[in-house]
Amino acid sequence: MKNYYVLELPYNKSFFEFTSAEAKQFFEWYQEKIPERVAYLFMVCSNFHGVDLTKTIYNKQSLIYLWEWFLNVAKIKRSNRITSLLSFENFNEEFSKDDSIKFDEKTEYIIRDIGMYLGEMFVRNYNQINWSFYTEPITDFFVNQPLLLGFEDPSFTPPFKMVFEPIHMVGVKAANLFDGTSKKTDLLNLYIQWEQYIPK
Repeated sequence: MKNYYVLELPYNKSFFEFTSAEAKQFFEWYQEKIPERVAYLFMVCSNFHGVDLTKTIYNKQSLIYLWEWFLNVAKIKRSNRITSLLSFENFNEEFSKDDSIKFDEKTEYIIRDIGMYLGEMFVRNYNQINWSFYTEPITDFFVNQPLLLGFEDPSFTPPFKMVFEPIHMVGVKAANLFDGTSKKTDLLNLYIQWEQYIPK
């Protein structure tokens, strides 16, 4: 969507390149930006649906509204061409053969905003879950990135500690668009899936 106001990152480098001080500064910046991005996200989503959705913030119904909106505005880039995902009748045939498919930059920004919201929703709804980050080991996939701690897999003894990086996980669900398997309940199902890992 053309007029979506994106949040520019304060550093133009990968998380793997962050110093410990930069990781801390980024985490603080990220936390500070969450309220404004949530407010903006729901303003845009409310305009799309034609109804005030602010009363649904941080409840499960909001995830249906958000994802339905996302599925309608997401765009992909392929061979230097940006195209609406909903414009192809033969989606699977058109894209399943091409490994170079990716979301356009604005869609990636939207995924990040939705991820920030999803993470904050867990934190607001469950005292056991909190935002954090770690700076070691430097080879870890989520090093220096804001993520959620407090999840546990009870099938292990003792329970296995799990981390949840919400932007990455929202991106995983968004990728269902590439093979035509996306549903408006995908984001809600992700939330429900991880609720089972919150200690009682």
